[in-house]
Amino acid sequence: MKGNDVTNEYSTNFVHVKLGDDVRIEQYVDGELSKAIPLTADQAAYVGEVLHKPLEVTTVEELDALPIGSVVLSDAYTGQSGQKISFQRWDDGDWHRGARSGDTHPDNFLPATVLYSPVVSGE
Repeated sequence: MKGNDVTNEYSTNFVHVKLGDDVRIEQYVDGELSKAIPLTADQAAYVGEVLHKPLEVTTVEELDALPIGSVVLSDAYTGQSGQKISFQRWDDGDWHRGARSGDTHPDNFLPATVLYSPVVSGE
């Protein structure tokens, strides 16, 4: 599969595919191609913009909706030299800064940009 892959809990993947001028959404069920939906140029531009736009989270509720393994880059929390700090949601459900074992409350690092999410990344 090529393109951006979005997976849900039903073993169904939706893949945004662009091969030359052919742009489509492909639906895979349990790894098998189920449906291919061709997109017009306007639809393809919109889907591409949505899929490639960074996801910003500003509330604890939005952060809590992200699955285990997600990584965010804080817009508010910076290191000593001013660089932005990343946080990962561990198996315990808490957010941890880098490789530190202690958790950090989201109020300390929101707003943030989602860098990686297993569901969005299709894993």
